Formats: sequence, C-alpha cells, structure tokens
Amino acid sequence: MRAPAAGQHWRYRVSDGLTGALVGIVDETVSEVGASVVIDRTTEPHAPPEGRGHWSRAVLGLLESRPSSPETLPKEVQQPWGMIALDPHWDVPQIYRQPIPLWPEELRPGWHRVINTEYAVGTGSEALSWQLAMRAERWEELTVPAGTFTALRYENLIDFTHADWSRVHCVRQETLWLAPEVGRWVRRVSSGSYYVDDTIDSSSYSEDARSWDLLDWS
Repeated sequence: MRAPAAGQHWRYRVSDGLTGALVGIVDETVSEVGASVVIDRTTEPHAPPEGRGHWSRAVLGLLESRPSSPETLPKEVQQPWGMIALDPHWDVPQIYRQPIPLWPEELRPGWHRVINTEYAVGTGSEALSWQLAMRAERWEELTVPAGTFTALRYENLIDFTHADWSRVHCVRQETLWLAPEVGRWVRRVSSGSYYVDDTIDSSSYSEDARSWDLLDWS
C-alpha cells in the first residue's frame, strides 16, 4: 500500500448513484503526516444539498455551523494510516470512539472483520452505535477517468444509530475499489435506507446514493 506523504492528492467526480448526474468535484490533499494523517478536502459543488427533509434541528444545526465557504469540506483524519478517526464522507462528519479500518487490513480476497464501536457527531454529543462488516471480495481490473487500475473490491455493510433520533433501522451499503498504488479507492459507491419513527408512515426512505470516480491523482 502506498505510504502517505504531504501533498498527495486525489480528485474525484461525485455523481448521483441513481441518475448518474454530476453532484460535485471533490479534491482531497494530505496536509499532515505523523501520529495522525490529515486530509484537507474542498469541493466544486454542482447541485444544492439534498435529503434534508427528515433531519432533526440538531443535525441541521451542525450543518449550518460548518465553514460558510461552499468550497471547504470537513477534514478527514486517520490514526494511523488506514484507520479512520474522523470520517467526513457521510451526511454528518463522524468521530469514532476508536479508529476503525478504512480499507481491509490485509489486502487479500476473503479477509473480513466485524467492528462494533460508537461514534459522535460533535464535541459533547451522545455516543451512537456503529457496526461495520467489511469483506474483501476479489481483485478486479477497473477503468475510471484517471486510468486503469488493479483494485481490490471490498464491501461494507453498516448498521447504525443515526444522529437524527427520528431515523430508525438505519443501514448503509458500500462497494469500494482500492488501488494500492494510488493509496486510496478509485471508485466508491454508497447507498442507505432508514425508517421514520412515527405511527403513520411505515415506508422506508433512501439516503442519497453517491458514486465517486477518480479523475486524477498525484
């Protein structure tokens, strides 16, 4: 696996997972390497935020407290490389009680692990459950805009408690293709579902599905 170094950079096209429509361009750059690896993130948005209809005031408040510049995204923090402590890739940035694997700890098909931990969405927030089942499936040759790579395909299945108390039975699924030479995934596809805790509507809701494709790296 490529070791981290300050200045390493990845640029992704982020698309709607259902329609393929462009959502934004995200740049991720390693800004600090030491006990922690810090990745700065910026965006060129191409669509307004979606999926806010069922968020609680507390969660919306966290969104509104982010930096006012739309080009700035929350940082990613790994402690150490490959173990994520601050995860900015979901609807609300998550701080794990203990860092958890960002990709398979052994880069081989068949590796799997189930992690039970807790996360918080801000200082002083309550601890929420997070169960991650990660499994490495197989090596695949994959072509994305940045080129053709030999990548390890792995799957994540996540059962968790959402920061919005009205969301129950929350599940997320991900498929990722990790290219060791790149030091990151070259494609990432995620989706999720949940129910609303009320006595009227028993239908499930879908989180925004997203697809990430690598455009460039250095």
